[in-house]
Amino acid sequence: MEEKEKNNSKSKSDIQQVIKTFKQLSSTKRGRAILFFGMYIIFFLVLAVVARIGGVKDMIGTGYEKGNYNTFSIDNITSNNYHFRYTVVIDDKNYVYEGDRYQDSEVFTFRDHFSDKQFYKNKSDFYLKVNDLYIKNENPYVYYDFMDITTISKIMENSYFVSKTDYESGKHIYNFQLLTSAIVSYLENSSIDIEEIPNDVIFSTDSNGSINKIEFNLASYGKYKGISSDIFTIVLEYDHCGEIDEIISPLS
Repeated sequence: MEEKEKNNSKSKSDIQQVIKTFKQLSSTKRGRAILFFGMYIIFFLVLAVVARIGGVKDMIGTGYEKGNYNTFSIDNITSNNYHFRYTVVIDDKNYVYEGDRYQDSEVFTFRDHFSDKQFYKNKSDFYLKVNDLYIKNENPYVYYDFMDITTISKIMENSYFVSKTDYESGKHIYNFQLLTSAIVSYLENSSIDIEEIPNDVIFSTDSNGSINKIEFNLASYGKYKGISSDIFTIVLEYDHCGEIDEIISPLS
């Protein structure tokens, strides 16, 4: 009890000393200037802390739902039966992949600034067509993670819904935002703490609510990773879902 009274007495004494110092400073011109700048610094420190805690959330919208993807379906993609066209733009470079997918197999053409190449993919193996032969080759896809349905699903779970646009045709466009830190967390299993502008993710659906186009505008992520200085977009387009015949292996 005596210890508690001593502590209370000390606290009162400290407060009285602060008040006394405040009065002494406020009684002179120089002291008032010191108080003014002291309060000015404290104000901006508090403002910085608040912005740090809530800034990113405000930037992507505090009222928006995270992972709100139940209003459209990715079943047409997970079924692994479709025609596709993937376009990757990195500043002034363009990469285009177009072909068919049937389960674990793909046949597609890869185009860049230099050439057109034909590939056959079986599970995780890629084969380049050279004359009439298919030679085992490295994966020609750039930033393939963003074309993988597992990554796409994870991105959907960690994106924040921003807006929706409906068209008379029945088409819908869903706008989401995705933090670079969320991408790094999933792809690299590491945490980063940066001031950032969110990346944009746009899902387009047909009148049945099935996704037929996904657009990643990853300028923020591209700059953070040193991939691009300005533009980093990946556009995935799907059609003829469920209509692709079995792909016969060209290997012999």
